[in-house]
Amino acid sequence: EAREGTTDSLEKIQTIFESEVFGREVQRRQEEARKRFRRVPHLVGVLRLGLHSKAFEAERSKKLSELYPINEQNNLRWLRVELDDALGKAGSEVAETILLHAKD
Repeated sequence: EAREGTTDSLEKIQTIFESEVFGREVQRRQEEARKRFRRVPHLVGVLRLGLHSKAFEAERSKKLSELYPINEQNNLRWLRVELDDALGKAGSEVAETILLHAKD
């Protein structure tokens, strides 16, 4: 019975040790992720992008033609791109909308 107690104690010590090591590794990786995130530019604001009136013609995509009508004053189609994300994702929502309806 004394040996079982020793084995149980060794297992508990091993579990505590692994938990501490694992916890430190998680913290280290979280800090590395924070540092990487801080290095990526984050854009905030609104971008208006004017496209030629032939872009999104109704013959190609009725839905895109409706979403982005021609401005009669300057003959452009204006896209409003709201920015509040990392640089790599800037404008991805508008891009997804365009791709979704490009074959309508």
